[in-house]
Amino acid sequence: MVNIVVGIIILLVWLIIIGITSTKFLVVMSLQVVVVAFIFGNMFNTVFKSIIYLCVIHPLDVGDRCEIDGIHMVVEVLNILTTVFLRFDNQKVVYPNSLLWTKSIGNYYRSPEMAPMIVFKDMESLNSARIAVWPTHRMNHQDMGERWARKSQLVEEIAKICRVLDIKYRLYPLDINVKTMTSPTSLPVSDRLPPHWSGPASGSK
Repeated sequence: MVNIVVGIIILLVWLIIIGITSTKFLVVMSLQVVVVAFIFGNMFNTVFKSIIYLCVIHPLDVGDRCEIDGIHMVVEVLNILTTVFLRFDNQKVVYPNSLLWTKSIGNYYRSPEMAPMIVFKDMESLNSARIAVWPTHRMNHQDMGERWARKSQLVEEIAKICRVLDIKYRLYPLDINVKTMTSPTSLPVSDRLPPHWSGPASGSK
């Protein structure tokens, strides 16, 4: 754009030097430009800001999760003059790009990855450890449904990692003392054993 303006100025100076045009003609043309600028100046300013916002600043892409004025929204459509957002309650919000030029925008999609903090809190009976996992989120949890869904995904991923590493919780064997027992003759006698037991009667019917 600067090159275009400089080119127009060089062209006008060149026309004056070689005598093709006169200063009176330039004065008349400049008055017309002033009138056009007075009528369409605000529109040109809005279009210019919108183009700079989309092409140079470019803080948003379609599908980005962002926060504007404390409201969490998703970018749905990017136009030259406006940007359409989808709010968490599925309401479409249209912002002029010239207004977004002046606002502070938090873009969660372009934020760094979430890194959880893992803290070993204590040991219990030298055979178990208590671990705390504190994830850092890109958003606050005004939507409780999404909060519990994210927590469920975290717990499922921890369980999957534990299974891959063969980390299991096994109960201690318990001592069972039988004080009274009915007579064996009063009970039906069977030689069947569970399939995973080994013995001479295994597999018999």
